[in-house]
Amino acid sequence: MLAAEKTALSASLHARRLDIKEKDLNNLTVFLDGISTQSALLAGFSFAGLGSVDDSVHVVWKVVLYIFTAVAIGSNMYVLCVGQLTTIFGPTLALNGPTGSIDRAVENMRRERTMVFKMFLLGLIAFYFMVIALSFIHMDTWIAVVSVVILSCFGLFIGAVSSRVLHSFRFEEPELKKLIKVSELEKFDSTMDLGEHDFVPRQDSTTIALRSKGEVSAAEFLKIAQS
Repeated sequence: MLAAEKTALSASLHARRLDIKEKDLNNLTVFLDGISTQSALLAGFSFAGLGSVDDSVHVVWKVVLYIFTAVAIGSNMYVLCVGQLTTIFGPTLALNGPTGSIDRAVENMRRERTMVFKMFLLGLIAFYFMVIALSFIHMDTWIAVVSVVILSCFGLFIGAVSSRVLHSFRFEEPELKKLIKVSELEKFDSTMDLGEHDFVPRQDSTTIALRSKGEVSAAEFLKIAQS
C-alpha cells in the first residue's frame, strides 16, 4: 500500500512539473516571437536609411550613418532569424523528442533568449545613432542639435526606466542541471493525503516542501526530476 502511494505521488508530481515546464516553454515562445517581430520592423526602418543620402553629404556623416545602419540591420536580422528558429524548433523538440526533451528545449531557449535580448538592445542603440546621423544630414545644424538633445533626453529616461523595470522583476532562475530526483521523495512520510497536509523532509539536505492543499510553487517543482 505504501509503495502504491509513493508511485501515485511521484506520478502526480511529475505531471505537475511537466505542466509548469509547458507554461515556461510557452512564455519563452511568446517572448522570442514578440521580440522577433519588433526586430523585423526595426530592420526595415534601418534599411530605408541607406537610400536617403546624396553626394553632397559630408563623408564623415556618411561613414557614421552606414556603420550604424549596418550594425542595426545585422543585429536585428540576428534577432529575427535566431528568434524564429528557436520558437519553431524548441516546441517541436519538446513535443516530439525523446523523454526529457522538454527540459532540453527550455534550457536551450533560455540560453538563446539571453543572446537575442542583448542583440536586440544593440540594434536599438545602433538605430538611435543612425537617427542622429540622419538628423545632421537632412536638417540644419541648429535644428539637428535640438533634435539630438531631445532624443538624448528620451533615451536617458527610457534607459533609466527600463533599468528600474528589469531590476524590479529580476530573480534567480532555477538551474536545470541541479535537480532533485523524484526518488528522493522516498525520504518523505507518504502516509498522509497530499491535498490536506504538508510534507516535511526527514533529512536536512532535502529542500522540497509540499504546501497545504497541494499548492506547490514553480521553483519547487522545477527542482524535481523524474528518475
